[in-house]
Amino acid sequence: MSGDASQVLLRPLSATETTAAAAVLTESRRAAVSAGTMPQALHSAADVESWFAEQVVPHREVWVAHDVQSACAVAVLVLDVAFLDHLYVLPHHARAGIGTNLLQLAMALRPDGFELWTFASNRPARALYAKHGLIAVEFGDGQGNEEGAPDVRYAWRPPRAVHAAQ
Repeated sequence: MSGDASQVLLRPLSATETTAAAAVLTESRRAAVSAGTMPQALHSAADVESWFAEQVVPHREVWVAHDVQSACAVAVLVLDVAFLDHLYVLPHHARAGIGTNLLQLAMALRPDGFELWTFASNRPARALYAKHGLIAVEFGDGQGNEEGAPDVRYAWRPPRAVHAAQ
């Protein structure tokens, strides 16, 4: 682990970082496939970069974790209105607290709660979500994703949002 959350600045994605942010998704996914925690990616790095620039950045709230020493994006958080769409950390920065910091940022930015999907095989992500109070609310058989892999929908509802809804 070479990453250190204390050396990382969380900030909104700048227009010049789109390619680097897409590369974080690609590299993180590639490492997770190698580790057996995610199914094989179906899209090339070029396709991911194009999709990220054209479909994600214009329509979602995108944050990066920027390593101040290397001056590089090392993690990406993508939020929709009530969904955490993507949270990826580069492998050599994993388990340094960066994912936790991004998840806490999502909680601060979505104080009424949010949901997310992750692959059932993604044990590190599932452990992170459970550690921070997200609850598994649905188990899918893979029919709802391109990869056809079993997945889990998690929900985070802060205590005050739960009480307000009652």
